[in-house]
Amino acid sequence: MKQQLTRVAVCIIAILLGCNIQAAKKVFTLGDSTMAPYDVNTTKMRGWGMYFGNFLTHGWVSLNYAKGGRDSRAGYNELWQNAKDSVGSGDYVLIQFGHNDEKFNGMDNQELQTFYAAQGNDAQLATVRKDKRGTIPHSTYKEWLRKIIREVKAKGATPVLISPVCRCYLGADHKITRAGQHDLGDKFDALHQDTIMTQQHIDSDNHDMDYPYHMRQLAKEEHISFVDMTTATKNLYEQYGSFDACYAALFDKGTTTDKTHYNKKGAMAAAQLCAQLLKEQGILAKHITIPTETKHAYDAVVSTTAELCHAIAAANSRKDQQTRYRILVKKGTYKMPTGAMKHYKHTGKDRTTVLWEGDLPDPITYITAANLSLIGEDRDATIITQDISNDSSMLFKGPFGTAHKYETIRYSPVFQLTDAAVGTYFQDITIKSGIDDRLGRNLAVYDCATNTIYKNTLLYGYQDTWTSSNEQGLYYFEGGQVRGRTDYLCGKGDAYFNQLELLQIAGGYTAVPSKPRNVGWVFKNCTISASGNDVDGTYTLGRPWGKATPVAVFIDTRMNVKPTTLGWNEMHDGWPARFAEWNSRDCNGVTIETAGRKTIFANSHENNPTLTEKEADTYSNMNRMFGDWQPTDDTKQAAIPVDIRVNAGVLTWSKSYDTWLWAICKDGNVIDFTEQPTYTAKQAGIYSVRAANPMGGLSAPSATVTVTL
Repeated sequence: MKQQLTRVAVCIIAILLGCNIQAAKKVFTLGDSTMAPYDVNTTKMRGWGMYFGNFLTHGWVSLNYAKGGRDSRAGYNELWQNAKDSVGSGDYVLIQFGHNDEKFNGMDNQELQTFYAAQGNDAQLATVRKDKRGTIPHSTYKEWLRKIIREVKAKGATPVLISPVCRCYLGADHKITRAGQHDLGDKFDALHQDTIMTQQHIDSDNHDMDYPYHMRQLAKEEHISFVDMTTATKNLYEQYGSFDACYAALFDKGTTTDKTHYNKKGAMAAAQLCAQLLKEQGILAKHITIPTETKHAYDAVVSTTAELCHAIAAANSRKDQQTRYRILVKKGTYKMPTGAMKHYKHTGKDRTTVLWEGDLPDPITYITAANLSLIGEDRDATIITQDISNDSSMLFKGPFGTAHKYETIRYSPVFQLTDAAVGTYFQDITIKSGIDDRLGRNLAVYDCATNTIYKNTLLYGYQDTWTSSNEQGLYYFEGGQVRGRTDYLCGKGDAYFNQLELLQIAGGYTAVPSKPRNVGWVFKNCTISASGNDVDGTYTLGRPWGKATPVAVFIDTRMNVKPTTLGWNEMHDGWPARFAEWNSRDCNGVTIETAGRKTIFANSHENNPTLTEKEADTYSNMNRMFGDWQPTDDTKQAAIPVDIRVNAGVLTWSKSYDTWLWAICKDGNVIDFTEQPTYTAKQAGIYSVRAANPMGGLSAPSATVTVTL
């Protein structure tokens, strides 16, 4: 079913691109689980065939017929039979098998069945029959692949053999082992007459049990192209320098250790490798496009408000919004200037009585373009706020007391992300409202975009501090803090708050969700702490902004200050789809009982305030919310530089494959950048190095070294 959906999706994409699927030239992928499609809503596992189509030019489409657990025999008997009626003249078929052919340590499944039947060993016979997998590299493996090749040729299509990608088997020497390269020569089993000879070994120059080797030989015999993805992925993995680094980057899916199947980043890297190799060998060369490598550098490094304004304006006006624009904001306080004059109007509770009306300069800084990274040098020392006054001339008597003339959601934000600002990334920065507390709504960010990431940011306000306005929006917070009293997390869309600290002012309401995209708001491993005095027992976790739509769940929350016993509150005549908790704990780690939590909203609408463990696990699954968008891939921090040394003013350190560039720090401040793990100091001082991830976010500094010149 998943494969059918994948092929349907390809057809839809082709139509949207103006490419008739029947008229389009097609590249078919036949293979195993390392190539196969997956449901992005339920797992982080990805096959590289899912992304191969990204590298094909207009007029070509990729159809992924790969499936987990298939060896070359099933490749012919099942996968090729599924695909062949769709294959036409001029199409290409990429064929990758080997992982599952290794089943039973290099013995053939059919031969084993015959052997166990002759032995009368019904238990082993049943096991082998049920599994179905297993071929011998130098014989049956080649025979099944040959069947596919010849039938592809008969269709007028071009078969291409793709050797299996390596497993993440890095030995003590940080090299991929022989078995990781699908050569079983160090340990294999073999049938010999009426005996199974186990744990056999042959020398490394003997390729009898080497699947990629025999695939290469078959390509020569059949006069077709062979793409050595085994060697290519071996080289890729080894560049990371260690198993831990390679696994974290390409394989880690947040579950048990799996050294075979890729995460999204790994699958995309493998797909690009295959596309590069094909292009280099002249296969589909005119129809494959590979992104060009560009020099790694921040687009802007700013240290004044004027420079920051200029950098944001440049990001907003650039033509190429597919390429990320990275701004590094040095330590300091940046008071963003007001803009053009606008007309403002405040009314009373009846929404007709005018309480104040007039013209003021716009205090909002707008982000209007996609793929902008705004990176602070140090979160607590890099503060962006507004250059506005809180004196009496800017105040009026509002419906709830003294209010600021900029108060309200649409008037007050420091930043507004428009719907075009898709993929904005904030890290290590404080965004603080210029409006004082208790003067109405004072937003740090008004987010109308989607796929926004907030990593280790401090959003500082009092009411509606962070407000999202896109019902289809996706938002991810990792670490950091949000501060406020009233509805300070407020709005629409789906949001995942991961290890966020909520700084609660006494009284008020924490989360006020409205209409979700699909899941709602999930608070996972968060902490609620006091901002000010007398907070414990005075606030509620949230209230519903809507009827039967709001969802907010708190899972594994540490409540250093506890909410009221009721836990939740009313808002107008709304009620939640679900407000609930699982495993809330106090400051001492003691479980907080939820028996007294609010169960009835708007007089008659029931709510179960306690999640089951299964429900908590379901909500905790980010894939369910984000699908193929994997924000944790973007927030993954490059490794802190190690083994930093200095010799005659030249700094060196160990290279990290995942580092986008390195920032050089002198006396604790960033002063320069380099793409290589070396730097020649120009001045004496205390030096350290920070590593940037591809989004531009900086790691913690390395150990320091002293340079004397």
